Amino acid sequence: MAVLLCKLALAPTFVVLVSVIARRFGPRIGGVVGGLPVVAGPILLVLALQRDDAFAAEAARLSVLALAGLSAFVVIAARAPAAWHACGAVLVGWAAFLAIGALVTMLDLPLAAAAIASAAVFAAGLHWGIPAVPHVTSAASRPPHDLLLRAVTAMVMVVAVTSASGALGPAWSGVLAPFPTVTSVLAGFSLAHDPRPTTQRLLRSMLIGFFSFAAFLATIAATLEPWGTVPAFLAALAVTAAMQAVMLAVAARPSGATEALPTVAEEFSGAPRRPA
Repeated sequence: MAVLLCKLALAPTFVVLVSVIARRFGPRIGGVVGGLPVVAGPILLVLALQRDDAFAAEAARLSVLALAGLSAFVVIAARAPAAWHACGAVLVGWAAFLAIGALVTMLDLPLAAAAIASAAVFAAGLHWGIPAVPHVTSAASRPPHDLLLRAVTAMVMVVAVTSASGALGPAWSGVLAPFPTVTSVLAGFSLAHDPRPTTQRLLRSMLIGFFSFAAFLATIAATLEPWGTVPAFLAALAVTAAMQAVMLAVAARPSGATEALPTVAEEFSGAPRRPA
């Protein structure tokens, strides 16, 4: 019952929280926060509790590499032609994720190599996949009860994906753990109702947040068997929190310190970034 309540409450609450943060602090800050492993973390915890540590550790190792598929989803959503509409972009992104996931199940990379490969994919996505875009001040056109619709959509998706992953072996359980559930909701609603530059800024920042996501998964994969479930997850949460603090601190640095994120003052004011 506790696991079911976690599925029904955690992801929808997170989607609403990230949506509010993105509106208050801007899509770049919201995107970094949106890269947290809010769905993959509970999935791996359930696998560790219901199966065993070895099963969950192997799933986490494959999840690290499967983040390449999540990155492909983000890039596809950001660069989707307007003619695709939001649903088309999400569906094509899902297809790309599953195709890369199928490839991941056939690979047998050690954890360090998987982490390096995923980090390289994130960097490539930031450099070539989603170019930096200027700040825009166009107002979004959101439907009534927008946050409620986002929460319900996230709830349905999370229950479906977590139920499927629990019935599969460690390979596909690991691949599906980082399936773009929360990311799909945030990207889909942004594509449908926000100006395109706002969506691109949100998704580009999610790529930055994925570095913390990868650190969480890699810590689980490395420590779960030797340390046990509770110490491994506490260590993963600590590593993730530290990396997120670094990312958000980078966002607060003066303009010119980073190309990836603007200053907090610029997000509050809505002013365009100053050139580096």
